[in-house]
Amino acid sequence: MEKLFQKVDTVFVTVKNMEKICTWYEETLGLELIWQNDFISILSTGDGTPVTLLHKKDENGEHPLFNFLTPDINKAHNHLKKSGVYVEPIIDEKELKTFDFKDPEGNRLNVCYLK
Repeated sequence: MEKLFQKVDTVFVTVKNMEKICTWYEETLGLELIWQNDFISILSTGDGTPVTLLHKKDENGEHPLFNFLTPDINKAHNHLKKSGVYVEPIIDEKELKTFDFKDPEGNRLNVCYLK
């Protein structure tokens, strides 16, 4: 099978208090904040795989565990769909395209493509 993904692009951690936890990751773990908005903070680990803090929406909110970086999001999406995988539609944002999918046990995962 042809390789669909280049690497694990980021690891997601859901948090209740973004400011407090982001500060903890910076000061206690020494990670560098590289991007942030009201709902997401991305911290560099130094090895190329960042930690992305996601604001926890509610107790039932479901976030991906991590995401894969792909050079061709349409190809990855179509392959998973043809393989019978539960796949959500591709979301086209300014800097990236992304979609969620689930493994056979229902774990939510994500694929992203950086423009």
